Amino acid sequence: MAPSSPRRPLSHWFGSGCALLLLLLQQPIPVLGNLQVPGFERDGVPGAQTPEEQLVKVYEGVFTEEFLKLLESEAVPLNEAAEQLGTLKNNKRATLWLPFGKAPRCAAERAIETLRDVTFPGGEAQWTKLGIEGAKYWFQWRSGHEDVGFHFDKDEGLASNQMIMRFPKYNTLFYLTDHGAPTVFFNQTVIHNGNVRVPTVPNEGWLVYPKRNKFAIQRGDLNHGAANWMAADKVPSTGKRITFVVSFEDFRPAEPNCHYLSDEELPGAMKANLEAALRTASVSDDLEAVSPTELPVAGAASDTVFKELDAGVGLRLRMGMPDEVLGRTTYFAKWDEAAMTHFVPRLNLDDERQQTQIWDAQVPVAMVFSKGSGSAPAGEAANRVLAEAAKRVTNLFQNENASSFDPAMLFFHGDEDGASDAMEAFGIKPSVLPAVVVHMTQTDQKFKIDSSGGRKLDGPGVARWLQEVRGGAVAEMEETAQDEL
Repeated sequence: MAPSSPRRPLSHWFGSGCALLLLLLQQPIPVLGNLQVPGFERDGVPGAQTPEEQLVKVYEGVFTEEFLKLLESEAVPLNEAAEQLGTLKNNKRATLWLPFGKAPRCAAERAIETLRDVTFPGGEAQWTKLGIEGAKYWFQWRSGHEDVGFHFDKDEGLASNQMIMRFPKYNTLFYLTDHGAPTVFFNQTVIHNGNVRVPTVPNEGWLVYPKRNKFAIQRGDLNHGAANWMAADKVPSTGKRITFVVSFEDFRPAEPNCHYLSDEELPGAMKANLEAALRTASVSDDLEAVSPTELPVAGAASDTVFKELDAGVGLRLRMGMPDEVLGRTTYFAKWDEAAMTHFVPRLNLDDERQQTQIWDAQVPVAMVFSKGSGSAPAGEAANRVLAEAAKRVTNLFQNENASSFDPAMLFFHGDEDGASDAMEAFGIKPSVLPAVVVHMTQTDQKFKIDSSGGRKLDGPGVARWLQEVRGGAVAEMEETAQDEL
């Protein structure tokens, strides 16, 4: 959760708190078979037999029921032990660490050993070659109305203290319940220290519906989360969706965000499980790899419904889904442009997460302002213009050498109903909407284009204008009076 931020004057927010410019993607996207594998070259999931499994691989029937009961009995005491470590910087909670080579002291630590053996079928020689040093772990539970926000797993201490994005080698989810939202893994990562998503809009994904004793392994740099509206089997009113999360790391994550519990800190109730855990934690005879079922979402088929998904700060998707899905199932989906579209996020200065993103970003940001609300035809049309412009700018600069610019950009959409203060700060009158503003914090340069004089602002036109701003062919806008938010 983002820390609370004080209300700030527009002069702070627009004068020195954000940067507004273009999205420059320089990194090529490797391709494996017919599957787009985003980002830098990374080791795929061990034991992958298909291109899809290079990013996500799923098993079922990992443990015996006797061991499952031991493991779930440790969820509450383990999280209570983590809570004793207190709230950390940026309101983060501590996770726990188990270095390889340490003897297990409870069912959770014994489970990590078994899950490690499933993840790395080549055994110790394989995880040693990959440089795996240990595992970060915690239990996560959600009620029936709670989402797991879309995110990228990372070394939280390093991110908070040094603003460096470092991913685990592999992240895994072990499901202890049969109900709740699926975990959605997109074929999307981030590069340039977390500032640029690749690809800009994902077109493939895995929907792993919860099933007790199911185990999902993902390449450690993928965008993933769980939206409650996708649940096929709803969480009971008194129940929880429970997962045991384990990431296998080639560098130990920084303290205090990732902590090894000493013998004194480890709860006694967990220690008492050790003997039974050692006896029952072997891989079950029922273990099997699961091939995903194809999710029929191609195009705009008659049985496809469209819903919006918040896929993380800066990314709203309108995605096609079948009318019905089966719970406990693992799906793989490939969307085309008719069934997966990108909506630019609405500008909302009351959203603390968005404020933090903008104020902390050392990247350019671009905004388009339109008439009417975002749900009105005029607002939706402006949103499509900016989404198209963003895509064109991405494609335009993807293969260029733009080393003199920071290769990232944030896009936002505001309208005269919800962003009037921002419009006033930039001197934009409703009569000249739609308008686009660019602001470069590094040099405090501001640029603006609007619809005055009958100028038409469409996707290609906005993309060309952004290119001209980048090339220094556009004059800076004059300063305007600025009020308090």
